[in-house]
Amino acid sequence: MDITFSLGFEIDPDADELLYVESEEVLDKLDEYCDYIEAFEFGFELGEITIKVGEQQTMIADTLRYLILGLCFQAVPPLLNDETFTYRHFDDAATTVQLLPQGDAVYISGKWVTALVCPRQELVEQLYACGMRYLAFLRALDAQYETYITSHIRDAEQAKQAINAARQELDANE
Repeated sequence: MDITFSLGFEIDPDADELLYVESEEVLDKLDEYCDYIEAFEFGFELGEITIKVGEQQTMIADTLRYLILGLCFQAVPPLLNDETFTYRHFDDAATTVQLLPQGDAVYISGKWVTALVCPRQELVEQLYACGMRYLAFLRALDAQYETYITSHIRDAEQAKQAINAARQELDANE
């Protein structure tokens, strides 16, 4: 299983689509993406999380900071406690993604996502790891763009609580 996050860049304003670029490529080619990064609206950049299991994959797109907070951190405790987690998209609160635990598996489904079945323990570990990579990405960007992380501060306490709860549940289930 592999879980990654990508940033969505509006390369052509006349085209109604985004180019999704994985974080590693953004950091490797900062000069190429710097204008797009500087244009982000104070932490409301769009992005997606891609979950791959074998040859199957699903992509969940939304405002990246909320996607990371919800799926990578807030989803971990309920999934480990055999509870359904519902992610409500920031841009459209009526649109949801369901993560439904069934034994050792989790079924992911939603209106705009391809349904996918994942091994539960590996899923929660990989979601958490993806969230931690996002935080490392923000720190790396902050080295170039001094105030980038400060745009995310308004969610810092909620994120801190979610990260701590996720880590505690992961540790308890080892």
